[in-house]
Amino acid sequence: MEEALKGKVALVTGGGKGIGRAIAESLARRGVRVAVAGRNLETLQPVASLLEGLAVELDVRDEGAVREAVAAVVSWGGSLDLLVNNAGIGLLSTPLTETDASSWHEVIATNLTGTFLVTRAAWSHLATAKGQVLNVSSVAGTRGFHGASAYCASKHGVNGLTEVLRLEGAEAGIRALALCPGAIDTDIWGELASTDERSRMMTPHQIGELAAGMLATPRNIELGPWVVLNAQDPFESR
Repeated sequence: MEEALKGKVALVTGGGKGIGRAIAESLARRGVRVAVAGRNLETLQPVASLLEGLAVELDVRDEGAVREAVAAVVSWGGSLDLLVNNAGIGLLSTPLTETDASSWHEVIATNLTGTFLVTRAAWSHLATAKGQVLNVSSVAGTRGFHGASAYCASKHGVNGLTEVLRLEGAEAGIRALALCPGAIDTDIWGELASTDERSRMMTPHQIGELAAGMLATPRNIELGPWVVLNAQDPFESR
C-alpha cells in the first residue's frame, strides 16, 4: 500500500501546523507531492520547503481565494489527486448561552463551509484524476460535548457532507472519507487541558499516519468514516 500514493498530488488545508502538517508529512513520506494551504505563509513556507512542496496562502472562507488556490495547485502539480480538508477552528468551552452569533458563524464558516467550498472547487479535478477527498472531522461530529455547540454542529455537518460526497463521488470515480479522531495534543486545547491530560491524547503524527493509511488503502476495500478514539479518555476523571 505504501506505493499506492507515489507521484500523486495533494492539497492539505490547514497544513502549516498540527494535524495538517502531520498529514502532509506522512503523505510526503509516501512519495506524494504536497501543497499546504493556510492563512499564514510564514508558517506554511518552512513546511513546504521541508517537503519540497508548495505553500498557498488561503482563507477557506473566501470563495474566490479558494478557486485561485485550487487552480494554483493544479498548475503546479499538473493534477489534483488528493484533497485533505483539515482547516478548522475550535470553540470548546463555551456554553450555548455564552456563544455569540459571530463566534458561531466563524466556526461554521471555517469548519463546514470551508470544507464545502474547497471540495466544490476541487471536484472536477478530482473527478479527472479519479481521486480522493479526506475530511478531517472529529468524534464531536458523532456525539455532543458540553460547551461545544458550534464545534459539534460544524463537525456533524462535515460528516453529513461526507456521506453525500461518498454517494456523488461514486458516480464520478471519487472516494470520499472522513476521519473522526478523539482528543489530539494540539494548540487547540490552550489551557483547557492539563499536562497530564495532554500526555494521554493522541499525537498529530499518529493521526497523520492514519490519514495517509486511509488514502493508501486499495479502492476495492470499502472504508466508511472512521471514528478514532483514545484508548483512555484523558477527561474521564473530570
